[in-house]
Amino acid sequence: MDEEGNRILLNLISEFYDVRRDALEIGCGNGKMLKEIAEKFTLYIDCLDPYSFAADKSFKTIKLPAGEIRKLNKRYDIIYSIRSFHHIERQFDFIEGLKDSLAFNGVFVLVDWKKGFDTGIPERYFDMDTIVDIFQNAGFDILSKGEGKSVFYIAVKFPFCYVVFPIKDGKTASLSDNGIVYKAVNIKTEEVRDIKNIENFPVIVTSRFGEKERLLNDKGVKIYYDRGGIKKSIEFIRDIEKRERCFWQSSCPVYFRYKRNEIPSFWVDNYCFVGNKECVRYQMEERGEYHSDYMLPDGKIEK
Repeated sequence: MDEEGNRILLNLISEFYDVRRDALEIGCGNGKMLKEIAEKFTLYIDCLDPYSFAADKSFKTIKLPAGEIRKLNKRYDIIYSIRSFHHIERQFDFIEGLKDSLAFNGVFVLVDWKKGFDTGIPERYFDMDTIVDIFQNAGFDILSKGEGKSVFYIAVKFPFCYVVFPIKDGKTASLSDNGIVYKAVNIKTEEVRDIKNIENFPVIVTSRFGEKERLLNDKGVKIYYDRGGIKKSIEFIRDIEKRERCFWQSSCPVYFRYKRNEIPSFWVDNYCFVGNKECVRYQMEERGEYHSDYMLPDGKIEK
């Protein structure tokens, strides 16, 4: 077991885990590292490995090659791989599949043996420059990269461009409404185009969080409520990472319930992680008023 690689992976995940919950490990093997990461960072982790022999059956194991990652039909906040990337046979398909498997602002963390390090096994490893070129040429942004004595590491995310709006009578509607049309809006240029379906889009803005929105949210699609029309909503999403989180997040039951997988990410995405002071809980906390741990940011009680 390579302790250096394990330490680097844990350090990288520690940078991203607090606003993320759903994760996927590529090549989990016996599942030992998966279990440690899940417990340390309160992440809910699936495993993608055609030859997995993980003993812990509490984790969902999907026996598919990494090159078929699109078949999962789910987006994850964190996807990571340690000492497995060199085993992937269809690396191009895997990297392209990451674009349909990462959630909005999701990260992919890769740690693997580096070229030139002698593992005692006749395998082909990559050098740092090649890995950087592979991901940059595929359109990913590099968040972090480097090398240890035995491994290289890289963390990337994909800069998604389009946000979907269901529209009815010229206004943002719900996915459950009749007679809606779909508009895809470019985050950078605000160009609007008509689309026929919403598959493969990672972000949807709607007028309310209904059953259809919740089903997509459970699959890793980020759902945001309309901020006052397309222009204001796009400005909000464009600046999400710059927004300060709620002052009370570190002690808020909503955040803890999210991390325990008890409520959808919609609530933290629209309130906790963007410092939304329209939150009923926030307002009551500021006034010193009692409120149930089961109260959601809109004031409703959901146990």
